Amino acid sequence: MTAENQFTGHGPYAPLPVRLVNGLARQAKPVFDRLALLQSDKLQATAVRQTGLQDWGDSRLEVALAALLESVNQDGKSLSDNPNGF
Repeated sequence: MTAENQFTGHGPYAPLPVRLVNGLARQAKPVFDRLALLQSDKLQATAVRQTGLQDWGDSRLEVALAALLESVNQDGKSLSDNPNGF
């Protein structure tokens, strides 16, 4: 049995860097749980306030931004809900 497929009493073998990242992720879970969701309208309002620009051009940008942020929020929630880290 090689190190790549070796099993231990605590699950499959993982190299040290992977174990370290997983350990850090478990420690950071309380921080992830408190993160605010990204919202398209709030992000756009902040951009307008900081730049003074209000023309977003093609309306498809707003639809694409909302879809992207929904995906980012869902991925972030999935990561924070995973008790085993990444």
